[in-house]
Amino acid sequence: MALQRQPNLNEAEDWFIRLSRKIEANASLRHLDAHTEVEPFFRDLLNLLFGWTLRSSNWAGPINQDSFDLDDRQRRVAVQVTSSLDAAKHRKTLTGFLSSHRGDFDRLVFVYPVLTKTDSRSDFNKQLAGFDFDPRHDRLDLRDLLRTTQDLPIDERAPSG
Repeated sequence: MALQRQPNLNEAEDWFIRLSRKIEANASLRHLDAHTEVEPFFRDLLNLLFGWTLRSSNWAGPINQDSFDLDDRQRRVAVQVTSSLDAAKHRKTLTGFLSSHRGDFDRLVFVYPVLTKTDSRSDFNKQLAGFDFDPRHDRLDLRDLLRTTQDLPIDERAPSG
């Protein structure tokens, strides 16, 4: 089984690189449809990696959610899929999320379809007002997800060759 681990990681790495480049290229052209299309991908991947049961929040109610895309209400976690890394986006999202959804969720996670996110040096304490948000753990890029992927057990039924 150990022999299968490296090819699986290589394949995941190749897919993540392609996804990151596609998102970056589309953003430069202002083609943002790809952002919506990656939400089901991240829903399934995060469910697998973390044992969550995320669903699309944008289709669960009458309107598009303003501050998150996916949610697992049982585990009280919400996920915002975004390629925007700037602090203003985070402040706006946190403010909207906390004003409308603080009672429903204990955690908001930002997931970026890019290989490497920028470090967050911003102070969000004013927006958080005591809400537990840690930019080091609640902001995930593809590199973070790849690290988590390498700890997954190898499916013994994986195809060979």
